[in-house]
Amino acid sequence: TTPSVGDLFLYVNANDHAHHVGFVSGVGPLVGIAGNTSEDGVSNNGDRVAERPIKATVFVAYPR
Repeated sequence: TTPSVGDLFLYVNANDHAHHVGFVSGVGPLVGIAGNTSEDGVSNNGDRVAERPIKATVFVAYPR
């Protein structure tokens, strides 16, 4: 439950289905590198791989 740099992160929906993956690149603040984002890292439907905040308001799993 506590992420470390280099861990995968998964956004998981209410049906326990992982629908987005990336890897943790920083923990203070919590950020990760993932695809399908924008250059500034704020879009959920972008055109590139970029660093972006990991939203703690949705269920996130950190497999090692």
